[in-house]
Amino acid sequence: MFATEGHKQGIEREQVKLIDSNLTPSAQILTIIKDEKLSYKHVTQRLSEMHFKQHKDVEINEEEMASLSRLVGESLAKQQRMETLQDMSFDEFIQKKNDLQCDCEIEEVVA
Repeated sequence: MFATEGHKQGIEREQVKLIDSNLTPSAQILTIIKDEKLSYKHVTQRLSEMHFKQHKDVEINEEEMASLSRLVGESLAKQQRMETLQDMSFDEFIQKKNDLQCDCEIEEVVA
């Protein structure tokens, strides 16, 4: 398992949703639809506008933007190399992936 406190806290936040499904994002959207008597389209449009504003209002300094741009370039170059080195078609890849068997152990969650 990961040994970071942030990862542990994230897992704990998500585990609560397994116990109380009313805390899931989909349940929260359904609650808004029922309580405010709105359509799904209206609710998702409103949430979309809120998220857009949140992200639009965040300023990224030049150093961070340069770092992000460098990462984008590296990622695109890596993707291009990987695509060039492919030794099977996408259909073959999917078939191989579907044929894999999971041999991992699942840790039991204690509530």
